Amino acid sequence: VAIVVAFLVALTLAAFAGTPQGAEKPQVSPWYEPRACMQLGTTDSKQCQHELYKLGLFHLNEGKYELAIVRFTQILRYEKYSLVYANRAVAYAQMHDYRRARVDAAAALNMSPSSAESWYNLARIDYFLKRYDDALDSAHVAIALQDDNPDFFDLRANIYVAKKREKQAQDDTKHAAHLREAEEKKIISERALVAPKD
Repeated sequence: VAIVVAFLVALTLAAFAGTPQGAEKPQVSPWYEPRACMQLGTTDSKQCQHELYKLGLFHLNEGKYELAIVRFTQILRYEKYSLVYANRAVAYAQMHDYRRARVDAAAALNMSPSSAESWYNLARIDYFLKRYDDALDSAHVAIALQDDNPDFFDLRANIYVAKKREKQAQDDTKHAAHLREAEEKKIISERALVAPKD
């Protein structure tokens, strides 16, 4: 037992050890438990949940969707959070498990109905499930809540294509391109304001 524990500790420490410049970044061991969660009965503490959430996001961003789902599920056993449901929905969707993704997306929306990103996620999931009418309804709500996100318009354009409504698809595609162009000009303008002067 002591050898196994020592091995797991060494594996965890090795995952977080500094790496030389240019080397691959360290990987988080799937057995790693945040320090705030190590004592019995602490998984329900806010600090532990925060650490699990950060770890879940890390796994999600690294494409380790199964591990992200495990971490988000650990949190949801003790406390229900809209953002955790939303992120677990994204992880399920990335694994093409759209049925579970839809359940989590709906739970996130029940808790936070004014979240444009959650409506977008539900629309995306319904699009992949070929529930085009539901997807279109959710995309409309997402755009009504946040009309400056080009991804929302791109998704709605894809839904219109699936519904064979080419004119609306073209309009949304053009609008998304216009939004991206405006954002790019804004970024360039902001960089010019902060650029050092010679």
